Amino acid sequence: MLDRILEKILDFFLDSDVMLSLEKIDSLKGIIDKIKDKKFMIHIIKYLFFGFLTTVLSLGSFWILIEFSNLNENICNFISIVVGVLSAYALNREYVFESKEKDIFKEFSKFVMARVFSAAFDMITFFILVTCLSLNEMVVKILISIGVIIMNYFLSKLIVFKKNNN
Repeated sequence: MLDRILEKILDFFLDSDVMLSLEKIDSLKGIIDKIKDKKFMIHIIKYLFFGFLTTVLSLGSFWILIEFSNLNENICNFISIVVGVLSAYALNREYVFESKEKDIFKEFSKFVMARVFSAAFDMITFFILVTCLSLNEMVVKILISIGVIIMNYFLSKLIVFKKNNN
């Protein structure tokens, strides 16, 4: 159902005057061809949407812990990463990559191992920028999250849900 809704939105966008004008520009041909690949665009939109939702859950848990607990900001960050990883696996498995893997433990293990890499990047960068350089923790967390979303897409597509990719 989600795919059908996204396809209708894409149809509207692809038939717009703006898109028809962009198609006439030779230097944009490769990009326009990729945008016209509805299956690819739906996949990217779903990843971005559910990645955004995961980020909201992670940032929300971080904010709640920072505001309402006496925990160190690095511990709050770690907990928010765990919330993000658990929600990302469930949403990516079901809605983005539509995994049919029967060995969920194996798949989840690969997912967690891939996320350890991005979590290490997150935590090290956060520690340096917030603890060492005293930058604003929410601004830093948001900026790091953008990089982590991109990193996690490629890790998920190339390592975790590889069998289910087209």
